[in-house]
Amino acid sequence: MASLGRHMMRTCMKLGTISSTRNLPLQFVQRHFPKHYQATPSFHTCARCLRDSDIPAGSGISRVERNSMVLSKTLFEEATHDSPNKGAFKEVVTTFTEMDKRRRGHVQFIETALRYMKAFGVEKDVEAYNMLLDVFPKGKYVAKNAYQSMFNHFPEQQVCGIKVLQQMEDNAVLPNNNTKEILLAIFGRNAHPIKKYQRLMYWFPKFRNINPFPLPKEMPSDPIKLSEIGLKRISEYEAEFTVYSVNRSSETSVMVQDQDYSDLQGRDYIASVQSPEQKEDLSQHQIFRPLYVEGPYTLWLKTTVQSYYVLRTDPLELQEPLMYERGQLPPAPTEGNVYAMCMASDGDRGMLNEWINRLQDENPHLARLTVIFNLFDKKGDGQETQVHHIGEGTKMLGS
Repeated sequence: MASLGRHMMRTCMKLGTISSTRNLPLQFVQRHFPKHYQATPSFHTCARCLRDSDIPAGSGISRVERNSMVLSKTLFEEATHDSPNKGAFKEVVTTFTEMDKRRRGHVQFIETALRYMKAFGVEKDVEAYNMLLDVFPKGKYVAKNAYQSMFNHFPEQQVCGIKVLQQMEDNAVLPNNNTKEILLAIFGRNAHPIKKYQRLMYWFPKFRNINPFPLPKEMPSDPIKLSEIGLKRISEYEAEFTVYSVNRSSETSVMVQDQDYSDLQGRDYIASVQSPEQKEDLSQHQIFRPLYVEGPYTLWLKTTVQSYYVLRTDPLELQEPLMYERGQLPPAPTEGNVYAMCMASDGDRGMLNEWINRLQDENPHLARLTVIFNLFDKKGDGQETQVHHIGEGTKMLGS
């Protein structure tokens, strides 16, 4: 039976019905034509790793096919060198769609474009996602009957469409009616991308305004504005926000009265927040109990990360040891009170020392307390613990 199959394939190749063994399944060629299988050059066609020089000249791939695979990687790289913006992204997509009417290699192109959207600044633009979905050929992947819908008609293309919608969900981009019309024209009404679109349209409006403390839609680039948003978000409603401009050469700081922080661009600053209740608790703090400056702790504001420091008390309370019965769990350890929080342009020892000195202006009792700096290193492998007595080398208030 194997010899008969081999004889028929060789006869078809002689008659020209089959041009080469490339048109046959790989397992069939490996079994019946071992010489052809060994002589056939193999090459990697991943869109992420492919270059024009990687494709052999006699591989049988046409010029259009070669350009469609190479374009999915190199065209975006060339566009990022010039001016990566929405216009350049649209031009790259238009170039690909006009190059071949059959849109060969469109799946690899779309997946590559999803990785380059952030470089072009269009990861939150619904029109950019609609342009990518419009790359799909229309009507080709629509299921004609129930069996095709049941067995996942054109699964690779449907998964690619779901990836586009998933990236829209990750970036909080709400699809519009144009997105729905494009998906219906590409996959039909019973495809998985349409179901994904319907879930997005159901849940997104419900969760859009569920946060009682929403962040701005466009986060500011000014670090002081970001510090104000972050500190007010983790502090009490009555907390007062204060900004100090620090002069490193003279080791002095000045309170900024104006709400416009444009003059502080490129200068060192300290942003501090403290509520009236925290000031009252600090004024009643016992002298023999030290205070701790700890940090940096991490705070995420959407995709922006901020580091902040806290001035807190010792979490251990001085009390008599309690006896517990068998099977009884001890109470959870209590955390220390937080008296103030800050964000600084540079979280080194000098900046935090200046922050403590500025807190003495409105908290005179702080000058009689011991402050221990418990700073974490950037890698998080250890801690730097140093004792600093307020008043040594600085002006003591009330003296």
